[in-house]
Amino acid sequence: MKGESLILKHTGQPCEEQALILPYTERAGAKIYDFEDWTPQSELELTAVKLVEEMTEFAWQKGWVGGEESAVFFVGGYPRDLMFHNLTDRGFGPKDVDIATPLSWDQVNEFLKGKGIRDLSVGGNLVNEQKYQTHRIRYPVDGDRCIEFEITSFRGEKGSIGHHPEEVWHSTSLREDASRRDFTINAMYFNPLKRELVDYFGGVEDIRDGILRPVGDARERFAEDPVRMLRYVRFLSRYQMTYSREIREVIGENASALERVSRERVRKEMETIFREPRLFSSINNLARLGLMDQVVKPEYLEGRSFVDLKEADHVPGLSYHQEGNVYRHTLEALRALQSAPLLQHFERLCSVLSKDEERFPHFGKVVEDLAEIPLAVESRGRRYQQVLDLLGYEMPWSVLLHDTGKAVTRKKKGEKIVFTGHAEVSARDAYRVAEGLRMKNQERDSLSWVVEQHVRVREFAQMGLRKKDELYNNESFPTLVMLGIVDRLGNFPSQSKDNVKQIEGLLAAVEKHVAVKMAMRESGGDRMPISGHDVMQAGVPEGPQVGELLGRLEDRWYDYFEEHGNNPEKSLMQKWLQEERVQS
Repeated sequence: MKGESLILKHTGQPCEEQALILPYTERAGAKIYDFEDWTPQSELELTAVKLVEEMTEFAWQKGWVGGEESAVFFVGGYPRDLMFHNLTDRGFGPKDVDIATPLSWDQVNEFLKGKGIRDLSVGGNLVNEQKYQTHRIRYPVDGDRCIEFEITSFRGEKGSIGHHPEEVWHSTSLREDASRRDFTINAMYFNPLKRELVDYFGGVEDIRDGILRPVGDARERFAEDPVRMLRYVRFLSRYQMTYSREIREVIGENASALERVSRERVRKEMETIFREPRLFSSINNLARLGLMDQVVKPEYLEGRSFVDLKEADHVPGLSYHQEGNVYRHTLEALRALQSAPLLQHFERLCSVLSKDEERFPHFGKVVEDLAEIPLAVESRGRRYQQVLDLLGYEMPWSVLLHDTGKAVTRKKKGEKIVFTGHAEVSARDAYRVAEGLRMKNQERDSLSWVVEQHVRVREFAQMGLRKKDELYNNESFPTLVMLGIVDRLGNFPSQSKDNVKQIEGLLAAVEKHVAVKMAMRESGGDRMPISGHDVMQAGVPEGPQVGELLGRLEDRWYDYFEEHGNNPEKSLMQKWLQEERVQS
């Protein structure tokens, strides 16, 4: 049966210029869309097509498939993003190609051995690879260069144990293989030899309508692996799709199923969400769908829900915090984290800190990498990845959690609303979240420290040298400065004169402090030329008094350097020691 589908881009209002007619035929219950003008462009695509041709020819020669049958398909991300490219304004630049085939695991194995293609499945967890009908291969390109592909045989599944199916069997049915996949947009198959896209479950229409749907029964799909609910939110934001009332109800009813998922898997899925565009939208959808309490559990927040931040209002009518409540401020801060102004500030901070190569040895390379990435909107995602690669996931986690303490510290003081001590409460919350989600100790400590100091860093320019050093010498200082900037940009209006002034003042103060630290080293080192041993040699008994004296000496040492631009002689510090002893 032949037909044609009227496709309207879901990212804008339907109009004549946006309408696309995609011809299709119906075959065995599937719609087959014709891509006769498709040609492979990148090295990845050309190599994948070559692999498909070799597999298909091998299968025909062996008699495993008939001459008109298809032996190999591109599946998952490739056909999905190809169709989005054709129906919306999204660009298309595939980073990988996954391959699906009706051939059995053993037949694929025979092909790989016959062609001398390296199979990464041999060794490692071979039993699982066979059970789930998967081969991971390295296909040679030229010389020693290879491209990795994953080849999965069609399979059927039944039941679930954790996030794995209870039963798995090889299938030759494309429809059966498609029926086990999570969302309709991921259940389309592209035949690169026939230039056809096969769609059994309406993925093309869902792209047209901008609605994300699970394959088949939503309750069954989410019950098979509850993490799919988090993945659902990730795809919503990536493709700017919406959800139906039915899906909202299903997720709301089944959100508690995430309780049986390991905390590590929940954290890893959140970290994947953190790498996606429109992070603020993902967090808002997690809250709206009732999933946020399964990630940042109330038990981590001393019984509070993350969405309680909606009740923590700022005073209306002020010239700042016009975004309203703290929940909205958090979303705006997350939006700012991926914004052009923030990414420009990040580049400047890296440039400033790179001058202190001893303290920040990797920042120079980041500056070089950023110089290669255009400032254009389409390159913003690559710049944001640099933020995550350098600062780690503590950066987005700190933005998400920096103000959770405001839900319990909000007090009215005259005409003002104050949140005294909220940074300390938020830091304790962040620590428990990190523990609950099984973060590494270093990540946990970094996250809680950054959140605790995020108010203090606002005063960095006014601090004395010693207090500045307390922050600067912490490994997470760059993340702290970035959180300080994000916090300001999440304060509406983000580009107000006060916000611009505060951010400029912070970056200028950091730049000045780097210059001071470099000068300290050049003048004989940035360590105080007197120690606890010297204090005890001067007659001070071992105990707390040694530390107290060292603290007062350190203050005088910093003050001297700020005034003179060089370190005092040790003899002068010995004199100060005697003076401090007398005073104590």
